[in-house]
Amino acid sequence: MFGYYREQIIIPYDKPKILLDGEDAASTVIQHDEGGDVINSSTFILSAQDFVARHVTFLNSYNLNSQAPWRAITWAPAARLTEDRAAFCGCSFISVQDTLSDMGGRHYFESCYIEGAVDFIWGAGQSIYQNCRIKSNGAISNVAYITAQGRERGSDTNGFVFKQCSVEGPKYQPMRKYRRTFLGRGYRNYSRVLFYNSYMSEIVARKGWEQWYGNRHTLCFSEADNSGPGSDMSKRITWMKKLSQQEINQLTDVNTFINQDGWLEKQPRI
Repeated sequence: MFGYYREQIIIPYDKPKILLDGEDAASTVIQHDEGGDVINSSTFILSAQDFVARHVTFLNSYNLNSQAPWRAITWAPAARLTEDRAAFCGCSFISVQDTLSDMGGRHYFESCYIEGAVDFIWGAGQSIYQNCRIKSNGAISNVAYITAQGRERGSDTNGFVFKQCSVEGPKYQPMRKYRRTFLGRGYRNYSRVLFYNSYMSEIVARKGWEQWYGNRHTLCFSEADNSGPGSDMSKRITWMKKLSQQEINQLTDVNTFINQDGWLEKQPRI
């Protein structure tokens, strides 16, 4: 697959086991320009199981073209994932608000690029993001939020794990329009996000996280073994969770967190 495609792609539930294989993410781009509907505006909508994409860019340009005053920033996902067992390798997801709607199911992202500003990785997926670049687009939004995870109960197994990733974006400048990037905010009472062994640039707000809709006593926002100027936890929120090494190992191990039944090995090579 090679080229620039201006279209919306929808894979229904009865079309499982699809491989979408691009030449590379720079030259294989699927672009859509629609916003205002968090479900139906997405460039790519995946409702089938056992899906793999490699070296493809999913782009929703709606908010990127919103410099005119009559077009406000709104929902405009680049991808919406609702089913179990999906893997992405070397892919890019670019939008502004709700870029990657990781709604539900187990998902694996390897060496991907994800760019946005407002809750740009969100939903109730059970996902590991490994060796990914997370780019906060502070030129568009005054305050940016990387995640808005939607775990609803303490017994739910879902959550977002960022492992050996990098968090980057425009540098904070107090006298200009932008600027702070939060690692996440609570979308449901038991929201769960872990940043592990990742590099954080100076764009990360000193507080790190915000409560929003969640309950600070049950939210599970965690950091461990990170580096970079944005990883300083001395000014972090006091209710950030301190995980045990056993809990960290459970969440960061691909086989224990998302691959208990060996589905990744059954997919095309990623």
